[in-house]
Amino acid sequence: MRRCNSKLRGLSFFSVVACAATAHGQDEGEWLRHFRIGGSVMMNVSTDFKTSGNFTLNTPPPSARGGVTYDNGFVGRDSLNTQGLTSFWGYNDSSQVNNAAKTLTFQQTQSYSANGFSKVDDTPLGFDMAYAGTFREWEHVAIGGEFGFGLNVFQTRDKHPMAANLVVRTDQVDISRLPTDTSGNVIIPSAPYIGNESGAGPSPLIPTDTTTLGESSTPGTIGGSRSLEGILYNFRLGPTVRWEFWPRWTLNGSVGGALGIFDAEYHFNESISATPTSSVNSSGKFGSTDLKYGGYAGAVVMYDTGNYWEAYLGAYFISMQDGKISSGGREATMHLGSAISITAGINWTF
Repeated sequence: MRRCNSKLRGLSFFSVVACAATAHGQDEGEWLRHFRIGGSVMMNVSTDFKTSGNFTLNTPPPSARGGVTYDNGFVGRDSLNTQGLTSFWGYNDSSQVNNAAKTLTFQQTQSYSANGFSKVDDTPLGFDMAYAGTFREWEHVAIGGEFGFGLNVFQTRDKHPMAANLVVRTDQVDISRLPTDTSGNVIIPSAPYIGNESGAGPSPLIPTDTTTLGESSTPGTIGGSRSLEGILYNFRLGPTVRWEFWPRWTLNGSVGGALGIFDAEYHFNESISATPTSSVNSSGKFGSTDLKYGGYAGAVVMYDTGNYWEAYLGAYFISMQDGKISSGGREATMHLGSAISITAGINWTF
């Protein structure tokens, strides 16, 4: 009987230990692994746009049939393609008409030089996720490691005008074959005017041949826009500390290294003009993809809603090398040395 009681006491002791161990294991299970995902906005990010150098313009003809496109009009070829004459022409301002000489004058920008700089702030939007595991745990504190990934889409646009120096070619067209009024003035459609491309109807005809008077240098303005568009990917890896500072509330801190992928394109769509009634368009794009290195430090506050789900709000300070892209005198530099990423979402403990 004594041996039986001893066995029962032994069994009871090991049962209590087993239950305690199981309960402790369940508590640890709540802290072992975490996965969170949410939206993010990146702040304290700016982009420098720089334009410097000489730029040559290759203005396309007004149609596939050929002709010349000017800053203040065009002389094309109509569908009938009548030898030496066309109804497909246009001009922008009445000052281009010289009634005494019976000529119509056009200007075409051949090239321009500029030296402009502007700085634009941006707040790229995206999402952020992280996986964390626990290495060691105490009553309210746990330490472990964290691997994070973030993606932010940026589209920074610069619309500041720039001063430029333009090299302009001047051409003239003889319009003496057009009818005149009783005062001897040429009867020409009022500006702005665009002629009939079909060549049919009563549209006035002018010669397709032009006379070049020469080139001159004149001050002008560059309008339009320049933009830096793309995606910034960031990968983070470092140790993390989790502190339950109040029932259901925890604070997570992490610090470590960061790797970024800067995938960007530079777009420009500019209007170069010497006068309010004349302009020429210049547009294009170029891109590149580069790796960027740096580090991060962050803090995330979580509230346990029960059933292993937590709501969170956090902030990361991310410092990486600047993202730079340039080609042919155009340059954009995104400053990433002191970026702050604000993120919010849900965390799953498992």
